[in-house]
Amino acid sequence: MHIIFKDLKKGTIKIGIDNELDLWHLTHVIKNKDLIEAKSYRVVEFEKEQEKKPVFISLEVESMEFSPYTSKLRIFGKIRSGTPEEYVQLGRHHSIDVSEGDIITIIKEKWMNYELERLDDAVKDAKKERVYVVLIDERKALVAVAYPYGFEIKGETESKGSKRMKEKELSKEKTEYFKSIEQMIPKEAYLIVAGPGFEKDYFSDYLKKQGYNPVKKSASYVEQGSLREIIEDSESILIEERLKKESEIYEEIAKHIFKGDNYASYGKEEVKNALEMNAVELLAIEDSMLKDLEIEEMLKKADQEGSKVFIFSSKTEWGEKVKGLGGIMAKLRYRLKD
Repeated sequence: MHIIFKDLKKGTIKIGIDNELDLWHLTHVIKNKDLIEAKSYRVVEFEKEQEKKPVFISLEVESMEFSPYTSKLRIFGKIRSGTPEEYVQLGRHHSIDVSEGDIITIIKEKWMNYELERLDDAVKDAKKERVYVVLIDERKALVAVAYPYGFEIKGETESKGSKRMKEKELSKEKTEYFKSIEQMIPKEAYLIVAGPGFEKDYFSDYLKKQGYNPVKKSASYVEQGSLREIIEDSESILIEERLKKESEIYEEIAKHIFKGDNYASYGKEEVKNALEMNAVELLAIEDSMLKDLEIEEMLKKADQEGSKVFIFSSKTEWGEKVKGLGGIMAKLRYRLKD
């Protein structure tokens, strides 16, 4: 993500989308009643025939759908303005699809500190290498990209080689097999090659000759279930920075919860009470809670009090643990009495 224009007095930030990860960050920034300005298309009827016309629309947000596996964020809402006027019907419902390469403007009554911090994180993340994982054995290979919200499968392929083939023919098939996998991997990526047996070694050697710098890991199977195991075992992976932060924040608050020392609270009612007493130092929520209007008001209250805010991904281990505690938890500035 890159910031094109910012005017916080008017509540306006114009951004460019650089990759799929930006779309995930936006789901934690865009809220209901925000205005989104972007290019789109409207279906117009001409003499019983329908035609899509390009338009520029200002949409008041009502909901969103993020689909990481199609690399698309769809924003739903009502049209508040747009051009050309003959193709835009004010007040009608519409959806805007946002993907890599698009430019959108977000307009809010007031930007909260954690939202601005999230945009800063997205700008920093755009400069990091993407983490690709190749799981491979003699029969098949799976290529995936690691994100803080999970894994996106880029593709799968199977080897056409057989032990019945002559050595020269088998060697040719193996080269074709390796080439088909290589086509799914950008050279600038941080690359892990893993799998059972020796195929990962042969493929790593092949990649080095093509200018890649793979890191080899062991995996029992060429299945999606092996991906998390590989990532957790890879201390140098850049994507683990956020997971480490989630772990640290969860453990810091949870230790007070399980001690029962009243330096932490969890669940909507307890945290709301702590906010009313200006006692919250750090407010942490699981991201599916962002759809809750009461949670939105609590976030505003936290922002007014100068409390820090952290959003956990619902798809991570730590996000699941926060969900088990009611989806919201807080570290307190001072001990609340029983």
